[in-house]
Amino acid sequence: MWRDENDKFVRYFDERFALSEGFIPFVLEGIEGILRKTGLRPEDFAKVVIDASSDKKTDAILKKAGFSPEQACQELIRDFGYSGAAYGPMLLAGALEQSAVDDLILYVSYGEGSDAIVFK
Repeated sequence: MWRDENDKFVRYFDERFALSEGFIPFVLEGIEGILRKTGLRPEDFAKVVIDASSDKKTDAILKKAGFSPEQACQELIRDFGYSGAAYGPMLLAGALEQSAVDDLILYVSYGEGSDAIVFK
């Protein structure tokens, strides 16, 4: 969103452009990169945490990357909505609390690119 000096109202791009040209490709690239570097496959993970502002975004990425819907950590957005920068770490904390000793958790964030981290 932006507003130039002489604009009366805030202007913004359609979110679909940001998703199709930014969020989805970058997050998928982060996932593909970590899988390539570690030699892990989607089915190796107990949980996947994707810092996304909606279930639809998370579902689309999971499907394209080969993960099952059961692997998604999305409980918080259903309970109280998207909390901004704190959302991803909060999901990760929940996934860690529910995990077993040898579970693998994939954490993927987005912002000026994408970062992907594997937790055990």
